[in-house]
Amino acid sequence: MPPPGTWDEVLALARAQPGRVAVPVAPAQAMCAFLTLCANAGHPAAEDTARLVDPDVGLGALMLLAELYRLGPREALTWEQPDVLSRLTAGNDLIYVPIVFGFVTYSRDDRVHHPCRFLDLASAGAGPVGGILGGAGLAVSATSAHPAEAAAFAAFASGAAAQRALVGPAGGQPGSRTAWTAPELDSVAHGFFSGTSATIEQAWVRPRERWWPAFQLEGGRLLNRGLGESVPPDRLLAALGELYLDCIRR
Repeated sequence: MPPPGTWDEVLALARAQPGRVAVPVAPAQAMCAFLTLCANAGHPAAEDTARLVDPDVGLGALMLLAELYRLGPREALTWEQPDVLSRLTAGNDLIYVPIVFGFVTYSRDDRVHHPCRFLDLASAGAGPVGGILGGAGLAVSATSAHPAEAAAFAAFASGAAAQRALVGPAGGQPGSRTAWTAPELDSVAHGFFSGTSATIEQAWVRPRERWWPAFQLEGGRLLNRGLGESVPPDRLLAALGELYLDCIRR
């Protein structure tokens, strides 16, 4: 059976395999899932200071997220990304995770016993767009005793040559396009890079405003509680909208 390509197909799989399709919805993950679904529908949240998101888009995203949680394992309420991926690669309890950050570790034979296959995000009609862009930073401390040497190492480690020849082969997750398009790295990772490149290239970056971290933290907790308590999606969206405006005004 081919993997789902649309959200209708994702829901059909979840209904046919109850408890085996999971979205991790611990607070931070619940917020990322909500934002992804909004952006995937073509209307990213938090782009208008007057409201969080188009009401119809936000309501549709929450209805879909609530249904996926209802059809999945109850424990997903506490799962972070590594939790769900560890379970996916541990056996046959889970068969599909429709929204998750890409961790190349879980697709390699030398890292897990049963590697999983990473694919592009399902589509609401416009392709695999709007996935939240994750990643990690590499910085030099302002209090470093050797800032020049540290900066030189940071430049080397993030450079295309090191990313392809050292980071990728060592099991790390490279950020350089040179490494992402390297056939030898893609082969070792069972198509991780080629399978998700369209999603990465059309990803959505969260706001970089000062108020954003507070909204993501508090909003994620609100979503997590709401999903666990089966709060109606319209009430949940209204509460998120109020919190959004409050965080902007702080």
